[in-house]
Amino acid sequence: MKKTLSVFALLAAFLFFSNHAMAQVPTTASDFTLTDCSGTEHNLFSTLDKGDVVAMEVVMGCLPCVQGRKALAKIEAEYAASHPGKFHIYTFGFTSSVNCSSIQQWMSSNSINGISFGGDDGVNADYGASGGMPTIILVGGSDHKVLYWKQGFANKDTVAMKTAIAKILTQASVASSNSNESLSVYPNPSANSTSLKINCLNTDTRHAALYNTNGVNVLSIFDDKLSTGEHTINFSTNALATGKYYIHVTTAGKTSVLPLTIVH
Repeated sequence: MKKTLSVFALLAAFLFFSNHAMAQVPTTASDFTLTDCSGTEHNLFSTLDKGDVVAMEVVMGCLPCVQGRKALAKIEAEYAASHPGKFHIYTFGFTSSVNCSSIQQWMSSNSINGISFGGDDGVNADYGASGGMPTIILVGGSDHKVLYWKQGFANKDTVAMKTAIAKILTQASVASSNSNESLSVYPNPSANSTSLKINCLNTDTRHAALYNTNGVNVLSIFDDKLSTGEHTINFSTNALATGKYYIHVTTAGKTSVLPLTIVH
């Protein structure tokens, strides 16, 4: 009996690693239109064409599946303030036999919220999700690029996922900066301190914050009402690491973004 079990375990391991090795890593996204477990229809390319990022996790009942999904949820929370509605997470079952009831029960038992689907063989095939679990895929931008793909999850993978997401959301913010008000920052690059100059068109509350390339808010610069006219806000960069950052200035629901380089 023990010998039979050992042979079965070896065969299972062989099939697992064979599937993992043969999985084709996609470079561009494949479109789909699917209805989620709440009855809402989603077209992938329509979402990406808005400059959004979609994370897809194909899961089964494994601990790394839970850990990966919760890591994505933390990233989603970090972007909620700076890029509301721009990062989406879709959770899929690992096979078409996984229905909505099963996937929702799995999410509920692990205290996970969000958009879920049953298993979809088309999605699994298009994104090479036939091997190790979970399979995590990040797609983004109007060019429908695959930003990140990996089977399995470890905590260190979070950094790579954040970097991939930032390539779309942070750079897109710079490209779509609101030009209604004149903004400038000097000196740039900055060593120990710098000044943000805002030419306000009206009296309103302005919120200015500094984000790193992973989209994490590392410094709150200003949060108060400014009157019409030119204002200069000085802030220290002495405690921040050398690197590239982005200043977000938000007023009346519109955000302008300025790049800032810090060099010590």
